[in-house]
Amino acid sequence: MDGASKVPAFQSHLNRLYHVWTTQLKHVDSLLIHTGHVGDKEEVGYMKSYALTCWLFGSEIQDMCLIFKKDVLVVLVRPEHLSQVKENAVQDDSETVRKVDIVSWKDAKEFQTLLAEHMKGVLHGATPEEPREVGCLVKEKHEGSMAEAVKSFVETNNSIRMVNANELLADVFSVKDEPEITKIRRAALLSSAVFKNYLKTELETILDDERKVQHDVLAAEVEKRLIDPSLVNVQKLKKELCDVCYIPIIQSGGDYDLKPSAVSDERILTPGCIVVSLGSRYAYYCSNASRTFLIDASPEQQANYEILLQAFEAAMAMLKPGSTCADVYEAAVSAVAKAKESLVASMTKSVGFMMGIEFREGLYLLNAKTTKKIEKGMCFNLSLGFQGLNDEKMGNYALLVADTVLVTEGQPEILTSHVKKVFKSIAYNTRDENEEEEEEEEAESNRAARNDRRKAMEGMEKADEKRRRATAANSSAGITSEELERRKKHQEELGRKKLEEGLERLRKGELGGAKHSGNEIKTLDQHIAYSNPRNYPSAIRPRQIYVDIDNECVLVPINGVPVPFHISTIKNCSKSDEGSHTYVRINFMVPQKLAGGIVISKKTDGSIFPNENKHFIKELTFRSASAQNLSDTVRKIKELRKRFTSREQEEAEQDAIVEQAALQLDKRGGKIPILLDVSMRPNVATGKNNSGTLEAHLNGFRYRPMRNSPPIDILYANIKIMFFQEAINETIVLVHFHLKDAIMVGKKKTQDVQFYAEVMEAAVKLNDHKRR
Repeated sequence: MDGASKVPAFQSHLNRLYHVWTTQLKHVDSLLIHTGHVGDKEEVGYMKSYALTCWLFGSEIQDMCLIFKKDVLVVLVRPEHLSQVKENAVQDDSETVRKVDIVSWKDAKEFQTLLAEHMKGVLHGATPEEPREVGCLVKEKHEGSMAEAVKSFVETNNSIRMVNANELLADVFSVKDEPEITKIRRAALLSSAVFKNYLKTELETILDDERKVQHDVLAAEVEKRLIDPSLVNVQKLKKELCDVCYIPIIQSGGDYDLKPSAVSDERILTPGCIVVSLGSRYAYYCSNASRTFLIDASPEQQANYEILLQAFEAAMAMLKPGSTCADVYEAAVSAVAKAKESLVASMTKSVGFMMGIEFREGLYLLNAKTTKKIEKGMCFNLSLGFQGLNDEKMGNYALLVADTVLVTEGQPEILTSHVKKVFKSIAYNTRDENEEEEEEEEAESNRAARNDRRKAMEGMEKADEKRRRATAANSSAGITSEELERRKKHQEELGRKKLEEGLERLRKGELGGAKHSGNEIKTLDQHIAYSNPRNYPSAIRPRQIYVDIDNECVLVPINGVPVPFHISTIKNCSKSDEGSHTYVRINFMVPQKLAGGIVISKKTDGSIFPNENKHFIKELTFRSASAQNLSDTVRKIKELRKRFTSREQEEAEQDAIVEQAALQLDKRGGKIPILLDVSMRPNVATGKNNSGTLEAHLNGFRYRPMRNSPPIDILYANIKIMFFQEAINETIVLVHFHLKDAIMVGKKKTQDVQFYAEVMEAAVKLNDHKRR
């Protein structure tokens, strides 16, 4: 995330850390927390070391080492971050001022000297028999020369006993002050705005128009709006401080995963049950919201959803100071068991977790085992769900509701309350209003089916009788059984030949008259990432998956050897957690086959297999104990796949555009017909910038946008249908062109263009004192 968030409460945060330290781990002599070095094209992810730098200094600072002693905090930082650290480490007089010593270092050798010098006082008098206890984040793995120096210093010094400081920092971050709560409120505001101003209406439009949209494609559009708040009419948030907590999750079609680690797949969005989760991050602080949308819900689905809301209210009522995380979970389970005992088995294993700078704090899970106390100022993602449900008419479905909830002295506050979750707000009915007619039609259909079955039985009996008569006739005509057997074999041979001919036509893509055009189709082997193994990235590490963004390639370890796969060969990838390990499965593009191994030549994502009869790798599965690394890998592969597919589609659209003749400008000196302050659809800009002038020239129109965008030409000869709509009972007057051949507007191909102007009189909007 670009930009730093100012932290005026540095001393109060530092005092809280020392208070928790001396209360919980007073036997620990010092704390040694450090970050690492991350490449420009990589993301930090969620780590407590970086969360600590955000909490103290307002940003994720790389190559920083923090040495907390009993009387002083020593900050070892690179020169380029020195001014930022000094600016944020303000010395206020409101509380006891802790001494802070900020030192810069230039290279690894200088850092090693400084580290040994500042740890010398901590380790004074320590022996291997009586070592000093030093709090570290023992499970975090960092890269970079500084991180390696810290690791070597701690592991080779037998006078140090490492103590895990993970729980200490979790407790330090748990209670938020007012500036932190403000940032979470803003993050929740953005999440709510994306739900209300875009996602919900977009889902309605997709379903109404019966458009085929993939889950991951819609998730990418949602992500754009989480990063740019102006796209959802939220102007007061700074774009550079906005980010996503995770790639939005959209699921439908009967297969649902309610874990926070779920991903949006490439399947088409289907009506029935649609589960959506999204989370925005503002100034590094997280928010989250999840909703389930039910289309033509059955009575059973509605009843189960109402039970889910009752359990949600019961759990939220228990989110109060003095309760434990387990109390919240038990309240939800009790509410479900009281309403419908059988649903308890379908509940998620937890009902949420604490949020803040880190999206999911594992030590504050709302489950049956966590006994952490809840305090005022804590913020939780309260998330309840039922999974693995089945309805006779609607099939498999799941239910999920989640909100960002702040713990207060009284009732907890839902920060994402603007996203309604009552049943009437998430349910849609597309069936006919006259249910009696539907029932009658269904009964009539059942009667017709019974009649058809009866007629089929009678037909089979008549066919048997006919065969018996034919056999008797053949016998009387002198046709022997050998002749009948020969005819049968000949018919089977003819059938086999016809089948082979049909399969051959299917291979060539000629069935139904569908043949390949003369355009050259790019095959998968034309995508070359590396011409030679010497060109592999130097950052490759043994037994790790490496995503090369620049060369659009994924290198995977096979028997210890990195093997590159271009992103065009990868169909999708997914991640799952089993026990203490995380699994990543990468699915590859393979030719489709019929029964018997017959290969069907099929165009896949703009590419054709060069030789379908070779052997193909269908999938690879990798296992790791580090869930964070694999999560980042899956995210990068999906992003790279999305970027590649988008570029291929744009190139295909550009190739399909018919070249138009040049526009002949009217230079005769007279006044050309022109319309001022005209807006265009599809939009070439947003808001007031989507305005310009429409000019009529010798052989076509030219539209000139207000901003510095290229003009758009529409030739008279390319107009197939044109109509004019007056402003009768409408607020706009427009002219619509339906074109013979599509043109490019921005990066999109379109065959319909509208130019319109608003004719509505000026009005006063009393609630915000603005005119329009």
